[in-house]
Amino acid sequence: MVYLKFIRETAERSGNVTCMGLDPVMDHIPARLGHSIDEIIPNFFERLFDVMSNRYLKPAAFKPNQGFFIKHDIPLQGDFSGSLALSKTIKLCREYFPHTPVIMDYKRGDIAASSENYAKEGFERWVADAVTVSPYMGSDSVIPFLEYNAKGLGTYVLARTSNGGGADFQDLTLGDGTKLYEAVAKKIIEWSKTYPGTGAVVGATNMKELKQLAENIRPPRHPFAHSRRGKPGRFGETGHEHPEKSEIRYGAGTDQFLQRHYPSLEKKRARAGALGNRLCRRTGTTDRCMPHWGVKKSLDVETKHSR
Repeated sequence: MVYLKFIRETAERSGNVTCMGLDPVMDHIPARLGHSIDEIIPNFFERLFDVMSNRYLKPAAFKPNQGFFIKHDIPLQGDFSGSLALSKTIKLCREYFPHTPVIMDYKRGDIAASSENYAKEGFERWVADAVTVSPYMGSDSVIPFLEYNAKGLGTYVLARTSNGGGADFQDLTLGDGTKLYEAVAKKIIEWSKTYPGTGAVVGATNMKELKQLAENIRPPRHPFAHSRRGKPGRFGETGHEHPEKSEIRYGAGTDQFLQRHYPSLEKKRARAGALGNRLCRRTGTTDRCMPHWGVKKSLDVETKHSR
């Protein structure tokens, strides 16, 4: 139950239930922040976090997407600058926002022995407070992650995603008439009874569907991470009934970028928090939901309800 208590307390301290995704895209980062990936990305996030800290903008959690960092590694050439950038970014999260969960978004899931290694990577090597996993290979691929819950950590299992291709499998109807994603959600509930701290990741593209899943998941009180609400595949859409685009594009220099754009960051955080809280109330998931305040295209600051 330690992770559940942790995210509840951080939500109370921050005054919101938003999770800030950290997905850096080099083409959109202001120039002259360094000479290598492991300088440029952390330097950008440090400037961002400094402004956020000064303005008392604090999300309830951070979610770095590992793929956006390690794609820059060139292992056969001894270049691990992407991994170094991720390491430095996580340390910056801890430094500027102590006692705020860091969720490693890497969606692992493999046969048991491999999952044990992936779980060790996420929880012991990256020292994440929680990780995201894919349940496609079943219990023996997920349980190695869930076993870390007993150590006060958390595991978010994909139940329903908002991408268009998710329907290829998730919408399949099973023999008992239920959808595959509903069966996955039911399994997550079973796992959570044995492994408290197990949560669900749900793409909030359909309010009725989200409410149904939230009501099913509510009794055991799981952490509930729901994603971007609005048309999937569109960048920068929010939790409004009428999706709103809120991109921030970059200038050539860091100073100009910060001076021009960060007065609006406070409004975006407040809007994301309000939308997240409203969504939680409407779905009956208050104090358990974790919608995402996404920072995408590093940082086209978008207000989104997670993935």
